[in-house]
Amino acid sequence: MFLVNVQLTKGSDKPVIGTDCCETIKVYPDMLINSGGQFRTTTISQATGRKTIYYGRFQSLNQKRQMIDSSHPLLISIKGERKAIDSATNVNQFDMRDYDHHQKIYEEFFITDLTTVRPERQLSLIDRFHVLRANFDHYCQRLPKTLRIYAMGLISGNRESDFFTEMTGVQQLGLLHLFSISGMHVYYFLGILTQLFSLMGLGRKPQAIIKLGCLGGYFIFSGSSPGLLRAVIMAGLMIMAQFWGFKLSQLAALSLTLMINLLLFPEAMFMMSVQLSYGLAFGLIAAGNMGYFKQTVLLNLLSLPILLFHLYEWHILSLAVSLIVLPLFGKTIFPLVILGLGLGMIDRSLTLPIEGLLGLFNGCLNMIGQLPGMLVFGKPPLVITLLMLGLTVFIMIHSSKFCRVALVGLYLGTFIWIHYPFSGEVTMFDVG
Repeated sequence: MFLVNVQLTKGSDKPVIGTDCCETIKVYPDMLINSGGQFRTTTISQATGRKTIYYGRFQSLNQKRQMIDSSHPLLISIKGERKAIDSATNVNQFDMRDYDHHQKIYEEFFITDLTTVRPERQLSLIDRFHVLRANFDHYCQRLPKTLRIYAMGLISGNRESDFFTEMTGVQQLGLLHLFSISGMHVYYFLGILTQLFSLMGLGRKPQAIIKLGCLGGYFIFSGSSPGLLRAVIMAGLMIMAQFWGFKLSQLAALSLTLMINLLLFPEAMFMMSVQLSYGLAFGLIAAGNMGYFKQTVLLNLLSLPILLFHLYEWHILSLAVSLIVLPLFGKTIFPLVILGLGLGMIDRSLTLPIEGLLGLFNGCLNMIGQLPGMLVFGKPPLVITLLMLGLTVFIMIHSSKFCRVALVGLYLGTFIWIHYPFSGEVTMFDVG
């Protein structure tokens, strides 16, 4: 089924290209990324009817302020060139073309002339969620720097240009998944709704109906990322099972979610975020009865082959940091961010103690990330990656000593094979 759906998807991925193309597009300010006098956004093209990446330059400072300060969708009339997305020019280089294709994006549009900008008058339900998200991001701009980065990353899913410069430790230690809206965030969101509805005295069925509607809105509000889709579908299936009064195990819900994902969005399975989402979700189910230490170690082992296949490196301190950070994040950092957002509505100065605590936490991660320990492993072949995953899953289920030894030997053998090959090679790099 997966291969059939991928082939059907590839059958419709031929890019539509052209010069001197004119169209009017709807731009959501919360999806607009600006860098100085330039901007980039992703939206539906009127000409092709599918998502396209648009690159442009603001015609004036007033136009820039009009676009980035707005919270309502904007209709802009543009002229320019529509092109196919270029593929990577080097072996094992990150391929933006494949990354975009997995999200059903096949063209990019380079704007040469931006003539009119006007607000959309008739707002759909989806538009209103984007307005809410834009207003939230505008509010976060008034908060102190670290609180702003954490609030936008954890709640609206937006990462501004300073995210990666301020969060070097999170990148080095492989903790970016904490700032990618996923199952953990959906769990907290539904937990807050459950407590709120319990205080209101709502019954089980009204709660389920409202939660399903809120899940759809949360998916749009948080950026509609492919990695979040898994968590939203799975949570929706569990809520519907409660509504209809039948028991649905977590493993059955995950299996149904995977089937739905393969039918609707098959190419997303090639993305690292989606692979980690499904892998860690399965790992949490398989290791549900284990102690915290053993569970964390096994989950890190389960994610390691996926990280090595996509990123080629791993920090040896990431496991130790995960053991400390994961419980601290859920019980302390996330509530602090929520508290900071609430206090900021009263007075910005009230958020300064929270800013200090978050800055201390982030500074410690950055300091640890700078310590020696980054291991450049290299890219394991796909077959070896699948074998690593298979052995790890077998260890989680059966705790086999032979499989543990075999897994360690496989990692060592792969590392030696990559770094000390039998024959050399000459590789040419295109640096642009």
